[in-house]
Amino acid sequence: MISINLRMPQTNDWMQNAPPSGQSDTQNRPENRSLSPGAAQGQQDSPAMQLFNMLIQALLQMAQDGAGKDGAGAQDPFKTSGGSNDAMQGLGNQMLNSAMNPTSNGGGQLSPSTSPLNREVGKMMDNNPGAFGNPQAPAAGAPAGNPSAAAPVAAGASPAVGSPSGTGTSGSSGTGASSVNMFPTADSKNAVVIDEPIVVKAGETFDGKGKTFTASSKLGDGGQSEDQKPLFVLEDGASLKNVVLGDNEADGIHTHGDAKLDNVHWTDVGEDALTMKKGGTVEISNSSAKNADDKIFQLNDDGKLILNNVQADNFGKLVRTNGGQQGNWDIQLNDVTATNGKHALVQSDSNTVSVSGNNVNTENVKGMYILPDSGKLNIS
Repeated sequence: MISINLRMPQTNDWMQNAPPSGQSDTQNRPENRSLSPGAAQGQQDSPAMQLFNMLIQALLQMAQDGAGKDGAGAQDPFKTSGGSNDAMQGLGNQMLNSAMNPTSNGGGQLSPSTSPLNREVGKMMDNNPGAFGNPQAPAAGAPAGNPSAAAPVAAGASPAVGSPSGTGTSGSSGTGASSVNMFPTADSKNAVVIDEPIVVKAGETFDGKGKTFTASSKLGDGGQSEDQKPLFVLEDGASLKNVVLGDNEADGIHTHGDAKLDNVHWTDVGEDALTMKKGGTVEISNSSAKNADDKIFQLNDDGKLILNNVQADNFGKLVRTNGGQQGNWDIQLNDVTATNGKHALVQSDSNTVSVSGNNVNTENVKGMYILPDSGKLNIS
């Protein structure tokens, strides 16, 4: 929206600029002043002058429209007392009052006399970026017509939850992430009980359709014993989506190579939520995990772990590379919110580990990033 303040000179302004008594002001008369062709053309073509001319035309059109609507009784703003400033203010108010015409559905639309002005102003602004600047593109995912917010968190992304003593908050507003129900309640009554791990073959996608899956005692008890079996095994290139893991999660999910997980939720993490058994790129998006006595994501082999819009609560460590092991791990945290971490957000003993974060928000997380001095840490 453009706000324009027009001030017409008052009498005292003219008097201050008047020539001394007895002196001729012939040279100061408009008809006797001369401008160079370039200066005259510059004044005529300047964006401000064009906008002023269009505004005056629109104001006069508004005055005519108002007189046509109100009849002979319509007030002429130029006849009001208070000088030219009051006249312009009256015309401006009249323009604003008649700028919108009500519609049958309770909305409004621009009046015919206002629309041409809006179009011309838009054209002029587009043709004069030096005077008016360039418009900014809307934020990714923002609906048309809505202003871009600094903020937030995107799209389903969690806002910063604060940083009391012993906690940290880093990063800027998150980018658009899908609106997903974080920390859903497991449907224990209708849960799918798994006796043997479900193997998702290479290149295939398993869609749980939002159902709850829980392990039977044949897979383990969901404690911290190391001999438990996973509920899902993802082969190289497999994908898993729309899954809720329930009361007994045994050893969670194992990946063997590249894998993608979307909208997967661990409601009561067992030994680990996910273990990278064989190297690859594992990308986890729009997911949540809570109640992990120790680790949530365990990395046993070289690889890349990417977390996008992931939330965690009540855990020991969010990410842990295999203890005492050297390896090439690349850990990327994007739009991650973690609360109530007992030991660390990320912990690794590898001298070549790389950790990067964007819009990472934590509350009551102890330790944060526990890495060797030679490890790379880049949090923005």
